[in-house]
Amino acid sequence: MDGKLLKKLREELNMTQKELADRVQVTPKAISFYELNQREPSNELLVEFSKIFNVSTDYLLGNQNINNLNILSKRIKYLREEKGLSQKELANYLNISNSTLSQYESGVRVPSDEIKIKLAKYFNVTTDYLLGNSNVKQLSRKDEIDIQKDLEEMKKDMTKGTLRLSLDGEIVDDEIKQFILDNMENTLILAKIKAKEKFNPNKNKK
Repeated sequence: MDGKLLKKLREELNMTQKELADRVQVTPKAISFYELNQREPSNELLVEFSKIFNVSTDYLLGNQNINNLNILSKRIKYLREEKGLSQKELANYLNISNSTLSQYESGVRVPSDEIKIKLAKYFNVTTDYLLGNSNVKQLSRKDEIDIQKDLEEMKKDMTKGTLRLSLDGEIVDDEIKQFILDNMENTLILAKIKAKEKFNPNKNKK
């Protein structure tokens, strides 16, 4: 993790090392080590930092692609203006400050995964579109119906036992089956989007 970035984010919120330490239940000394790049936080702690500062874990790790970051910031602003919203209105919906939204739109700060999902749902676009990984804004109604049909068939197969799933030799329970279906839905959506891009490479480039 980039310790200097962690310190910068903390100071932007006028937060002391002790205050941040109390929020994530570590010692102030540990925060000091993180900021000096003398120690790496756990994955769980990294997620907590991302929530507190409203940034992505990739941003904290310094893995954010600059080109994609520019696309993300431009698309947030484009979608907001297309909907006729002020920064204040969108910031209120996201429950963040105007200055934070302004930093998103200028590419200074990257939204957390939670904020990205809220943006995608609000503007009815895919997160891949927001991130610049896709030029297809959304799926058609027919695509959505097809995906639901595929999921229903899978669910029936699981219920009937046609598709038997096991984990470490044990048949999976209903909760795990639902988890698999939820993730399969995301996979099917992504597959539809990639297929659309393949056959319409110049479509929806906004």
